[in-house]
Amino acid sequence: MNKKSIQNIFILGLLILFSSCQQEEIEPNEPTPLPPVANIGDNYQGGIVVYLTEDGQHGLIITDFDVDTCEWSNGPMTFTAMNSNDYYNTYGISDSDIGAGKYNTQIIIDSFGTNGINYAAQVCNDLVHGGYSDWFLPSIEEIQKAYFSAAFPWSSDPNADAQGYYWTSNGGGIFSPGQSSAIIHRLFPWQAQTIIGQTDYPIYGQPSNPHKVRAMREF
Repeated sequence: MNKKSIQNIFILGLLILFSSCQQEEIEPNEPTPLPPVANIGDNYQGGIVVYLTEDGQHGLIITDFDVDTCEWSNGPMTFTAMNSNDYYNTYGISDSDIGAGKYNTQIIIDSFGTNGINYAAQVCNDLVHGGYSDWFLPSIEEIQKAYFSAAFPWSSDPNADAQGYYWTSNGGGIFSPGQSSAIIHRLFPWQAQTIIGQTDYPIYGQPSNPHKVRAMREF
């Protein structure tokens, strides 16, 4: 074998080695996705799963019972506000988004404090259930997720206990100082299958009126 042939074989070997390395870089071994920790509607960590992140590893849970029927405030009609721009700059989401309930709850409690009168955010914050104490009053979008899940019973009877008005942690007083209103969610599960999209909508209510409360937590 002459010198030129040896050089050609050496060059060919280098090309094969380089191609193999490139192939490994282009097609790395992808990690196997983890299975979801739970499914929508499952009983899990103290309540019912109503929302899952795309990877199925995190989500929202709502209690399978009404924590209380109480007022939205403990007396005051207005309280210390955070405007929408400050809210977004602080938390990176709007006040009604998924993930906002825990922040709204703390804003409400920091403003109202405790005076012996139970109110929606406080009863959620004080709840210890299923071994968990990190409950909060859900935001508008969070309770919407619960509405279209197994969290609320369905009934064909319009007079059944399934219907009700539930407080959210969104209030006019948080983001528009001076307004004496808070947002209630009108949840009528008995209508959900006939007028989907029209039965769960937010309306404004007086903070001194009692309405139902469900608590939520993240996992």
